[in-house]
Amino acid sequence: MQREQVTHTVVVPTMLNMLTKFEDLKKYDLTTLERLGYGGSPIAPELIHRTREVLPKVELIQVVRTE
Repeated sequence: MQREQVTHTVVVPTMLNMLTKFEDLKKYDLTTLERLGYGGSPIAPELIHRTREVLPKVELIQVVRTE
């Protein structure tokens, strides 16, 4: 994300959980990240809270598939 200067991405809650618990996360510059979509399975409110603490300037968007 740092090298490619990613601005938008979509992840599943498991990936988001791993990201928020990554001990070396502060070593990386993620300031280009503007929006982070999540979906694929239910997400715990605690994970949303932790994500907002780790990435306070990133807009979180729940992605829902419609058919």
